Amino acid sequence: MSSTSSDIPLPEAITVNNWFGHHLVSITQLDHDSILQACRNAFVFKTFSKGKDDGRGNANRRKELLDVLSGRVLANVFYEPSTRTMASFAAAMERLGGSVLQFNPSTSSSKKGETLQDSIRCLQCYTDVTVLR
Repeated sequence: MSSTSSDIPLPEAITVNNWFGHHLVSITQLDHDSILQACRNAFVFKTFSKGKDDGRGNANRRKELLDVLSGRVLANVFYEPSTRTMASFAAAMERLGGSVLQFNPSTSSSKKGETLQDSIRCLQCYTDVTVLR
């Protein structure tokens, strides 16, 4: 793709294809158009996160895009260690204005017998999205 950040109108560039409220466990849940839109969204976010003000209003557009998750909280729940997965979700969330709650099973109520389901139900009260591994 050869587009620049100033060529991409924000309202048309970023869409979520009715993903809100759905549990995405595997890419096989997405149709071809949804996968393409996810790639387009990733391109736009990457372009704006690396871009600089070019004197054409780009700074305001970058701020609007990079604060898209402001006030949102992601829970990283890792029962199996994975540095890259944990770091990539945390970095993406924070780059887009959100915050991250790191859930550590070794210091949680799971040590007292709380089930995974109970832990997730509890976290849902405080977070907007959960990454589970």
